[in-house]
Amino acid sequence: MYDIGSKIDESLVEKFITDPNISPDFIQFSDEAAEYFVTRHKKEENLTTNQIRNFFGEVKKIQLQIDDKIDKNRLMLLKPRLEYIVAKQSNASLKKLKEIIMPCLTVIISEQEIAKQIQYFEKFTNLLESILAYHKAHGGK
Repeated sequence: MYDIGSKIDESLVEKFITDPNISPDFIQFSDEAAEYFVTRHKKEENLTTNQIRNFFGEVKKIQLQIDDKIDKNRLMLLKPRLEYIVAKQSNASLKKLKEIIMPCLTVIISEQEIAKQIQYFEKFTNLLESILAYHKAHGGK
């Protein structure tokens, strides 16, 4: 259904983050993205679990510290952190993951209403967690 190999539609990813419900499309997108990361490239271009967990670990730290607001500084630093990971280990799968993550972060950071910002961040965390789970299910190493 989703052509993950093409340019990711930012409005689609933004919709997944801003919709208060987790839809079947959300799950299908996560599944197809994870499958793409495992099967669509030469072995050295596939995304590894450690590469995803590297970034996901920082996201979870931020999530665990949410009380009634998000630490906006740490949130904003996720963008350069991801840029660094992609530049350091430059491969096609990481670049594609960046295409998914960056619009999400932009939506979260630009949201002024704290309750919505927290809600969007939670959905973003769910998206990453779902991709990570499906990545492993599809044989990701």
